[in-house]
Amino acid sequence: MERMPDRQPLPHALARAPFNVRAALDSGVTRKRLRSSDLSAPFWGTRIAFAGELALRQKCLALQARLPSDAVFSHATAGLLLGAPLPPRHEHEPRLHVSVPAPQRAMSPRGVIGHKLQLSDGDRMLQRGLRTTAPART
Repeated sequence: MERMPDRQPLPHALARAPFNVRAALDSGVTRKRLRSSDLSAPFWGTRIAFAGELALRQKCLALQARLPSDAVFSHATAGLLLGAPLPPRHEHEPRLHVSVPAPQRAMSPRGVIGHKLQLSDGDRMLQRGLRTTAPART
């Protein structure tokens, strides 16, 4: 029986974290490789080297790879990332809340609840590599 060729390994920087498909293509990864079963596509335009159920943080990292730089995780998503106590109905929210500064248009890809907010610099923070609203704003 003929053996299938091994998959082309991903560049080191892409194998360690969620990545943007455009960045992968620019670094020489083929479209065929991006469709491989060992990569998950939690959102359009993103991949992560993991096949299975993604945890909240992994989903956020994957989505952040394609968000505008001024977008932040907000509302229940920010609360969960910050470890804040939330009402039970928000503890297992499958969709991610993402806010952009007004007057930009709120995002609406599959799996995302988009918001637009008036955000000052003090309303944002970096939480373990993820851009979120600050606790007082969340």
